[in-house]
Amino acid sequence: MYFLAANITDAKQKRALLLYVAGPAVHKIFNTLTDTGTDYKTAVEKLDSYFQPKPENVIYERYVFKQTRPSPDESVDHFITRFRQLADTCEFASVEDEIRDNFVTNKFAQHKENHVVTACHKLKDELSITNNGILLRDTRIIIPKSLQSRTLPIAHEGHQGIAKTKALLRTKVWWPGLDTAVESLVKSCLPCQSATIQAPQPKAPLIMTEMPSIERGIR
Repeated sequence: MYFLAANITDAKQKRALLLYVAGPAVHKIFNTLTDTGTDYKTAVEKLDSYFQPKPENVIYERYVFKQTRPSPDESVDHFITRFRQLADTCEFASVEDEIRDNFVTNKFAQHKENHVVTACHKLKDELSITNNGILLRDTRIIIPKSLQSRTLPIAHEGHQGIAKTKALLRTKVWWPGLDTAVESLVKSCLPCQSATIQAPQPKAPLIMTEMPSIERGIR
């Protein structure tokens, strides 16, 4: 009815308005769906299919959850969001624990960010996942590879050197190889290098050799 009243006929415009009115939560779900096309009709069909009540089969839902793998081009954040949606129908005692435990197991070793997964596997007891799908190590956010190059410059805006940049990052975030990345950034930073050039050491004063006295020179 709104489309008719507003005289909106373009399929792409109707689609964009639908997702806007549906809100961020639905938009986030929509981004995890496949083959959504570019038009309004396809978007409606995909959302109807997703929200259509399905007969409960907890055993099957858990099987699907356990067998889920990340796509080759899927980011960690996107995968965790999709993983959480699958967990909602599994009736787990602790959804967060299940997501965490399955995320860091070796079955995700083929993921494009497998260095993060491998490192997380060793830190399993320190990990948790927020309701927004953010992976934490204790209270620090684990930064995916795609965002690490954007995080470093923010922490280094003050050109405070290697030690202070590391200290600042360690209070908020973590990822494998963080220290090495900081060292590489600061060592290639011209303002930092110019500020740390050591001033030339003052030359030692000349020490005059004692001249022999006349008395000592006469025999």
